[in-house]
Amino acid sequence: MVKQWRKMTIIFLAAGGIAFFTGEIQAAPQNGSGNNLESALQATMTLHPGVKSKLAELASLGFKVEAAEASRLPSIGLVTQAMSGTNYNGLVRVQQPLWSFGKIKGRVAVADRRTEVGRMELLLAQRHLMEETADTSAVVRGRTTISGLLGGVSGTGDES
Repeated sequence: MVKQWRKMTIIFLAAGGIAFFTGEIQAAPQNGSGNNLESALQATMTLHPGVKSKLAELASLGFKVEAAEASRLPSIGLVTQAMSGTNYNGLVRVQQPLWSFGKIKGRVAVADRRTEVGRMELLLAQRHLMEETADTSAVVRGRTTISGLLGGVSGTGDES
């Protein structure tokens, strides 16, 4: 049940990321509230290529978990060779892992851990981007405030 939940979460994140990333970057927020930190963070989290690539990587890691789990299922292989006279030479091979000595379980565990590492990398990238965006927003807001305060003061220094 937990693995199914993880799989659905990864698919949801990937699908949601694709839905958010199809838009274009807009010069101003849609709600008309002006440039604020919230809109800047939202734009960064939805439009930044680093976040997009981490979401795609996370989705691919989810498929690797599925591939590792699928190795528990039987597989059928067909090999054909040259025809000799009226006979076809071929081989049909059916494999069912009865006892794999923990190889399949180990592959699934490794794939799960790689998915967890991918999730952590996504969170770290998002945190880094949020910190950069907040720092930049503070600098811009500070400069705007200072220029507003200094706007009424003449720059000549001669007030006689």
